[in-house]
Amino acid sequence: MQVQELAPGLWRWTARHPGWTPSSEGWSPEVGCYYVETPSAVVLIDPLVPAGEEERFFASLARDVERAANPVHVVLTTPDHERSADVLRERYAARDDLPAGVDAIETPDERLFWLPRTRALVVGDVFQTEEGPLRLWPEPTPDLMRSLEPLRTLPVEMVLVTHGEPVLENAQAALAAALHSPPSAA
Repeated sequence: MQVQELAPGLWRWTARHPGWTPSSEGWSPEVGCYYVETPSAVVLIDPLVPAGEEERFFASLARDVERAANPVHVVLTTPDHERSADVLRERYAARDDLPAGVDAIETPDERLFWLPRTRALVVGDVFQTEEGPLRLWPEPTPDLMRSLEPLRTLPVEMVLVTHGEPVLENAQAALAAALHSPPSAA
């Protein structure tokens, strides 16, 4: 498990995906998960409790949730990222709706989350940085491209992917390039 503070109240942690095998195409075993504090909530996006580090993970999370003193929300970019969501919902009596300070952008296959306070865009599978720069994955459909049009107007400073490394510099340019160029094969 790697933990990284991206901005005040915005953290990323990684965990090994339980479904990954050496034959998994297009993504590595470590996936990114996000912890976000808003003025009224703690939001866990695509959470996965790291296997073998459960005690450490839950102790750290409990301290943060207690310090924040707000309800917990567990939200997913895609149903495929359910992973540890039920365990965390039960442990924290968490809600699955979006609190103020987190906006959803709907695409045909997933929800992207816009965090205006930190100007961060959290994405599930539609974008990734595995094996290179930010790119669409897999081959986008016309419906998907239409649904991504609102991203062009967002003042994005970070693109937070679940597959690959987050884009923390020149994110606006990386996003624009990904939306204009055809995806590369995985």
